[in-house]
Amino acid sequence: YIPFLLFLYSNMPGIFENSYNGVFVATRNIIEAISIIVLIAIVRALLRAISDYLKTIPALKDKPLESYLQVVMIFLWFIGGILILSILTGKDVWSFVTALGALSAVLLLFPIAQIFDAKFLTTYSFPSYLENRELNKDSEYLLVIDTSGSINLNTFNETGYTADVIDKPGNIGYPEAVETLVGEPKAVLFREIQTSTLLKVAGWNVNIGNKNMWQLNLISFNSEINLDNIKLNDSRIAGTGSIFLGEGLEVEELKINGNFEVRVSEDLAVVVIGKVETPASWIGATIGYLNQADEVYKLKIIVEDGSDVKFYDEEEGS
Repeated sequence: YIPFLLFLYSNMPGIFENSYNGVFVATRNIIEAISIIVLIAIVRALLRAISDYLKTIPALKDKPLESYLQVVMIFLWFIGGILILSILTGKDVWSFVTALGALSAVLLLFPIAQIFDAKFLTTYSFPSYLENRELNKDSEYLLVIDTSGSINLNTFNETGYTADVIDKPGNIGYPEAVETLVGEPKAVLFREIQTSTLLKVAGWNVNIGNKNMWQLNLISFNSEINLDNIKLNDSRIAGTGSIFLGEGLEVEELKINGNFEVRVSEDLAVVVIGKVETPASWIGATIGYLNQADEVYKLKIIVEDGSDVKFYDEEEGS
């Protein structure tokens, strides 16, 4: 390519310059741009040959030579791209460098602003953490969550609830709680606040107080639901993830729909109804699967049709 390009470049003035000045300038610029590409390709081939030779040296066999080559080539293509744009547009190289610097500053502004919770980003006009620790002990509450994200649900030794975001990239916004003031049970509905796509999270960490009576109606995915030391009315959990049923859980009936792995405390007597996988030590009775044959079950678990649920004893699943 090089002799051909040199021939064209050296003979173009005599062919085009006098009669077709516009064609001459355009053709010259294209040839110069192609020359830069060819030069970079030559340098790349030379560097790859050096890299292949260095790989034959025992002391360098475990070194990331390909990574170093890629870094050098990124830099060369960056410089080459600026030179080509300068040639084709007729503008000074430094004008492109200045423009790229300004663009880089704008692109860096938003992640930096996110780190420092900048208020000009609309996402930070909403708090990521919320709580209400003053729910009435004498009232019953229905917790409703229907989300395409994950839920990490736990209990704590108080009244009320708290919620915060799971600090991982995802597809849902920050949580918002809406409470009903009348009716029994009173509802606590968690819903999503729309945020920028760049700032969406994987899900929410939700904690509910064990000094309140709760009923659960949950739909979430890839979730971790830990139920221990809490009293519930009949509840339903749907979606995917893992569930832990602790010794301190008090509930008569729990319905499960979806794909879950369920760990059951060895001190919690349960019966499971439905098509499920259980440990070999569980007893298949007329009513369902019993994890403790010599104890009266305290919790009835109904696995709805179409679900894929596997049960483990606490030690086996951990």
